[in-house]
Amino acid sequence: MRVTSQAPRERPAGSEVVDAEVESLIQVWESERPDIPMGSLRISLPLRRALQHAESQRAKVLAEHGVSATTLDLLVALRRSGKPYVSTPSELARLLVLSSGGVSQRLERLEREGLVKRRVSVGDRRVVNVHLTAKGLTILDRLIDEYMAHEEQMLSGLTARQTAQLGRLLVRLNASITASIG
Repeated sequence: MRVTSQAPRERPAGSEVVDAEVESLIQVWESERPDIPMGSLRISLPLRRALQHAESQRAKVLAEHGVSATTLDLLVALRRSGKPYVSTPSELARLLVLSSGGVSQRLERLEREGLVKRRVSVGDRRVVNVHLTAKGLTILDRLIDEYMAHEEQMLSGLTARQTAQLGRLLVRLNASITASIG
């Protein structure tokens, strides 16, 4: 018999309810359709719920900063380009897998709000560069600080080891899902 010195971890508040709901749902389906395996619901239902909660929190943080999810991606792409935080609309479209029209609409809104500035390139007047403004950088950095604090808080019920394991398992799950799609 192996004895461990680690005390059992407490479950996050409400986790018993979710587990009971999932198990109840599985039992109902197994009695109604015993010919279909239902075990995957133990993964897919809690995963969907977790994603819904995370997306709800993300939307709240974005709204507090007056940034939409679609414009956040563009601001982040500029920020990740490194100082001086400049890119071209075509490069942004490529990175974000958007049409040039979609990027243009987002840039117009961000420019009106003073978060980006479009300027004709000095070296080639055919090229327009998009610059992240000081205001855009400040708002984005505050938003990222708050957003990442919320992300860390969501994982606070897990140990570092569990977080790392979950990360690895989610990568494998994604690969499995991708492979099953074909």
